[in-house]
Amino acid sequence: MILYTCIASNRVVAKNVDSLIAQVKTNEEPVKKAKIVFEIINHYLLQDDMVTCQEWVNHLKYIQSDDQDLIYQKESVQCEVLYFGSLQNLALTHINNGLQFALNNKDSLAIADAFGYKSYIYEDLDSIVEAKKYAELALQFFPTQKGSPRLRELLDKGQIVNQLAQMCVKLKLFSEAKTYNQQSRVLSQQEDNIRSYIMSLATEGNIYFGIGKKDSAYTYFEKAYILAKEKDRRDISLWMMGRMIESGNNKNQKTAFFEEGMKLIEENKVASLYSLLFLKDVQSYFQKLNNLPKSLQLQNKIIELERSNHKHGVKMAQNLSGKYINYEQQITKLTKDQNQKDKVINRYQLLIVIGVLGSIIGFLYWYNKNKKAQLRKDLYKQKEIQKERSSIAREMHDELGGNLSRMQFVLHELKEKAPEEKRLLNNMMGLYDASVENMNDIIWSLQQEFNSLEELQVYCKQFINNWNEKHNGHIQFETKFLDQTIFVPTLIRRNIYLILKELIVSVLSNKTPMQVQLNYKDQRIHLLINSENSLKDVIASSSIQKANKYASEMHTEIQWAKHKMGMEVLVKTD
Repeated sequence: MILYTCIASNRVVAKNVDSLIAQVKTNEEPVKKAKIVFEIINHYLLQDDMVTCQEWVNHLKYIQSDDQDLIYQKESVQCEVLYFGSLQNLALTHINNGLQFALNNKDSLAIADAFGYKSYIYEDLDSIVEAKKYAELALQFFPTQKGSPRLRELLDKGQIVNQLAQMCVKLKLFSEAKTYNQQSRVLSQQEDNIRSYIMSLATEGNIYFGIGKKDSAYTYFEKAYILAKEKDRRDISLWMMGRMIESGNNKNQKTAFFEEGMKLIEENKVASLYSLLFLKDVQSYFQKLNNLPKSLQLQNKIIELERSNHKHGVKMAQNLSGKYINYEQQITKLTKDQNQKDKVINRYQLLIVIGVLGSIIGFLYWYNKNKKAQLRKDLYKQKEIQKERSSIAREMHDELGGNLSRMQFVLHELKEKAPEEKRLLNNMMGLYDASVENMNDIIWSLQQEFNSLEELQVYCKQFINNWNEKHNGHIQFETKFLDQTIFVPTLIRRNIYLILKELIVSVLSNKTPMQVQLNYKDQRIHLLINSENSLKDVIASSSIQKANKYASEMHTEIQWAKHKMGMEVLVKTD
């Protein structure tokens, strides 16, 4: 519902409403008296006091005149007050009466005004296609030439075109919306209507937001916000703060806008219509962040405002056929019957709140129950996967390991019986040893019981000790006590080990001394290797490509640097 705070906000607003009330008492000429009453109604529209507005609308019924403009305006102002009092169906009845009268009198400006109001009402009833249709009819009937002055300002062409642009945005007809909005901006400048111009900026922002260009949308929302603040239009500036929170990227600025907006709402300085728009935009933003506490807090505030609007709407409905206004008291006290009705309404509202709370509790219970069921299902799947992996590891160890052991025996026997084939058999023995080592690595990586930092350290140390023994190496592995409760996922555990293995193959090609450390600090695993090798020679090694591949799988990289020993290699992973 983006009607112009009150459409009355473009009209002349009474500075001293008491003097106007005094003039109504003394003025007996019907048309002049009605014009003063319209000014009083405009004043209370801007105060968001619909109950008092309705009392003054009732007063218009007692002003009798044959003036055609006055007859239409009675229905129009009744429609407007009911609309802002959230009584849309009653508002529709009165504007239809006004439209019929305007059609009979062929008053094109009044016809356009009536169709415009019907567009706003259908928008609020979520009938966007109907709202667009009536906005198009309003534009079609709008007169080409300006007529004589009216008792009360009707919708201007810029407002109607802007409404049409907004309906196109809601229907996702963005190209059409852009065309109408450009026309609206030109018309607002021609009519010197600053509010319509600000609204055209806001609509442009909504167009860009709708097509996913949030940065461009934010630019236009910011322009509208700055201009609205300059002109002391707190209603639009509040709405724009909500739009900037939803489309912006600066978290600090979003926090500042949120606090400023909530302060305006708490101080009751803005009409409830725009307060609701701000709260709904901000709630949408927090829902996208999955911030449930903040979202529920805003939902409670929205319910509180809507409940207040509903209460005012009930009072207005009760006053539709009210008595002639007592000038000494602008707001008449409710009778005992009305108080009783208020109590009934309060009980009804309490039942609604209980129903809503019950629904929320039921939903949370259902959500929690389903979440637990899903967790149990995921845990069962994880156990099944681990069981399958353990089974594969056992089969590899039993079947493939047994075959490799028999192959080793055969190779040793052949080596002794065929000394002339010693070189070929030595190569085969090397391939055999590599196969056994790789098989053991795979079995180790598959078994989840080794998914701890302590087990990773033990396995790495075992590999280095075997390397030193087999190749007469000079690797020092610094052992530190590591907490065995620190969980290391299979992929990380496997890749840290393989990186260590590849780097040792690279940097120990000439059997230079080396120091290896495996630490855990700042919630990260640190693999540090210091070597006397040349950094340039090591980086050129083919094994480094494999090590870099393993690092990229963990979303990290290997850091190379010069060191007093010669070079330093560092791998960090979460």
